[in-house]
Amino acid sequence: MTRNKRRTLITVGAIALALTAMIVMNAFMDGSTKQTEDKVVESTGHVQLYATGYYDKMRTFPTDIAIGDLDDTMAEIRGIDGVTDATARITFGGLTVHGGYEIAGL
Repeated sequence: MTRNKRRTLITVGAIALALTAMIVMNAFMDGSTKQTEDKVVESTGHVQLYATGYYDKMRTFPTDIAIGDLDDTMAEIRGIDGVTDATARITFGGLTVHGGYEIAGL
């Protein structure tokens, strides 16, 4: 190592550069994964509660399958330790037509 100092310095520099690149890419990937997880939780919540049979038919947005007594269920969920908020949500499809243009939405 001491015989050819310039070659040793170039080798150490190359290793340091490669390690730095690996650390930066790892941090970038971890940040991307965390951001994706946060966005999923933000848009869907930590927990979703469905009425029996709804999950099997959810692609068709059935409005006839609902949680029985929603007020009691929401009060029970809000009473659980660690729950900071709970919100009921209904999802259904729709189509808007105006002047020959169609816009589908949820």
